[in-house]
Amino acid sequence: MIKKTLFLILVIFIGAILFKRIYKRDLDNFDYLIKKSAKLYNVDQNLVKAVIKQESQFDPNARGKHGEVGLMQITIPVVKDWEKEKKWEIVSKGVLFVPEINIEIGTWYLGKALSQWSDNKDQVVFALAQYNAGRKRALAWAKKIKNNNVIDNIPFESTKIYIKRVLEYHSEFARKSTLENTYRGTKEQKN
Repeated sequence: MIKKTLFLILVIFIGAILFKRIYKRDLDNFDYLIKKSAKLYNVDQNLVKAVIKQESQFDPNARGKHGEVGLMQITIPVVKDWEKEKKWEIVSKGVLFVPEINIEIGTWYLGKALSQWSDNKDQVVFALAQYNAGRKRALAWAKKIKNNNVIDNIPFESTKIYIKRVLEYHSEFARKSTLENTYRGTKEQKN
């Protein structure tokens, strides 16, 4: 019995180490794609990463309840808008699961939402509300909400939670990014 228990603990331990290495490798691969699309659409890469974490937990095969797909949980109407603007055509829905394509389209949409709210002091909050619940709802909420507590006045509980989590993840990624840049700068100064 003790041998079986020890064996099971060892298997779980090794599995956890392998999962962490694979997960970290995937995150590193996604980082390049995130940086590329963020730069292309002038969006904070940490915000893109935060949206991905909230939408799919970095699972490129994620599927949502309402037809959302991939890392950024993009929808067919968003894809159609992207196709129209880019003059490209997605030939198969399966292509939307490809991280490079999914991140590009999702970041394009997020960038567009940020631009549409650029005159609003709560630009990021309303852009995230739009990303989560759609432009019409975000516009309706913006007309009704007149005080400083925007998130708490959004009538959809799921959207409130979504925005709060994305903002928390954004802060977390921004902090890590700052620490990595500081470490990298210190290391370069020593060399």
